[in-house]
Amino acid sequence: MSLRFFDPKPPESVIHSPVAAMRVLVAAAACICLLVPASQTQANEVSAVEFWHAGFNHYFLTTNLDEMAALDTGKFEGWTRFLPEFKVYEEAGPNLVPVCRFFSAAFAPKSSHFFTAFPEECAAVKANPVWTYEGIAFYARLPAANGACAPGTMAIYRSYNGGEGGAPAHRYTPYLADSCYPYNFFGPACVREGVGAHGVAFCVPVSIDIALQRTQQMSGGTWDFRYTFNGVPTLVSMSFGAAVSGSQQELPPQWLGPSYYVGSATGPGGAGWDAIMGRMVVGYPAGMAENGYRLVFDFDGVSATNGCMYLEKIFDYVLGPCHPLTAVRRFP
Repeated sequence: MSLRFFDPKPPESVIHSPVAAMRVLVAAAACICLLVPASQTQANEVSAVEFWHAGFNHYFLTTNLDEMAALDTGKFEGWTRFLPEFKVYEEAGPNLVPVCRFFSAAFAPKSSHFFTAFPEECAAVKANPVWTYEGIAFYARLPAANGACAPGTMAIYRSYNGGEGGAPAHRYTPYLADSCYPYNFFGPACVREGVGAHGVAFCVPVSIDIALQRTQQMSGGTWDFRYTFNGVPTLVSMSFGAAVSGSQQELPPQWLGPSYYVGSATGPGGAGWDAIMGRMVVGYPAGMAENGYRLVFDFDGVSATNGCMYLEKIFDYVLGPCHPLTAVRRFP
């Protein structure tokens, strides 16, 4: 995957026109696959992670682990891992469409990417010399013409910065409150794009039912979490009691994502399956009231080798870099 978005020049969106909007609507309305539940799509799921450039106020979405590592380690300055993360489909499958990825460096010193799941829009942007087609980023489902997503999926909202700062940028988020109003980072020039009243870009997998099931699998066990922080190998062991009832999520999921069903028997903290992220989240205090640790990992009930430890500000979107995490159920 290319990292050309770090080119000192920036991007410009070329799709903000009535013709482009009509292409989006036609593409969405043409999709009749929404009658089929998402459970009938057979495809592997991977995490799409958002990064933010504070200087440019641009966002970047990627499923590529090498790109994540380069951004996390500061190989490209200015980018930090942000809170939004959600599952997408890694491969083609029934009722899925490819999400096209484009890059533009037409507005120095900034650059950015653009993603679209709408075939007509993808074809139009491919034909524009301002943008470079970088291939298929991942796969998703198209929403209905009114923005509705099929059962078992949730909406990803698309917003546009209105060209502020001389370099148009887009954001893709599962949180409606982050899409232009009230907590967006694009300011008053923000425009919702996509289809429906809220600007749905595409639909991705989500499951509320699995939340309690996964957290129950953590119950009654002692877990070892290992990661390296500030060069120091760290081991944190936490024991969890029986699953307890917690705040239930509803579809579509709303902020905040995690619902904690299990309390820690070894001190403050808790664990729960985040339906939006599609991953297990374990949290506990870091010694400062405004900071906290967040342990996030994919989960099979026994172990995980592809997790992250974040030192985050609880009331901030910024997670900071991923410190690779392994999680192993030690007992019973």
